[in-house]
Amino acid sequence: MEEEEKKEEEYYPVLSKLEEDYMRRVKESHKRNLIQKQIVAGREFKGTAFIAKPDVILFNDFELGKTYKQKILVTNASFSFNSFKLLPITDAFKDFFEIIYSPSGRMSAGLSTTIEIIFTPQVNSDIITSLPLLAETGPINIPLKCYCRKGIVKAESTSLDSVSYTHLTLPTTPYV
Repeated sequence: MEEEEKKEEEYYPVLSKLEEDYMRRVKESHKRNLIQKQIVAGREFKGTAFIAKPDVILFNDFELGKTYKQKILVTNASFSFNSFKLLPITDAFKDFFEIIYSPSGRMSAGLSTTIEIIFTPQVNSDIITSLPLLAETGPINIPLKCYCRKGIVKAESTSLDSVSYTHLTLPTTPYV
């Protein structure tokens, strides 16, 4: 019985001071090398390495309890091979979104991949955040905006009295 318990415990090696120092240096080196300049044929790439279509992820007039889906196409607009990884959405909103994406690895210039975003609203308020990506050439934020259904009161006359009436219209564009 005691042998079974010992087998279930995971083994973590004890590192010496030298090994800990090497590990720290490698981690720091890796962090420095995450973002690199892209120079092709003597020209340095400057700008956004990946272009998203649509350029703003927009969920208009959402209602609680319903699920909404949207696909975005992400295209490599840099000079050469590039890749990206998805970073987590802001903690306040991460429970509202599910992201379906299979990493495509290194992409040649001009190649595209799709990302599907499933939005399940849990609060009846506007959400404005971004979908963060980390490319080899730097970070990219794709705006992510979700607007709840709003009513606008519209009066038929300029002066309100007991005889005039009002009606409620529901816009399809965000009310800012």
